[in-house]
Amino acid sequence: MLTDNNTWHKLALRQYRRTIQSKEVSKMQDFKDMVNEIENEKCLGSTIKELEKVNKQLSKLTLRKEELTDMIISGMKHNHAGQRT
Repeated sequence: MLTDNNTWHKLALRQYRRTIQSKEVSKMQDFKDMVNEIENEKCLGSTIKELEKVNKQLSKLTLRKEELTDMIISGMKHNHAGQRT
């Protein structure tokens, strides 16, 4: 009966160690997930800032394009008016 009791203790100890290891693995995975989430948020934040900067530049260039187009159109109208007289 002593060996059965000894065997039971060994099995219980082995199961306890597996449970502890499983919990440690789970904690490590949770930590890795948290680190990945933080890195993704940092990347997302910098990407959003860059996108805002590009949109601002694009707005300025679009406005300048419209100004230049208006200048070309008004110049063409002036030339056509001058040719008629």
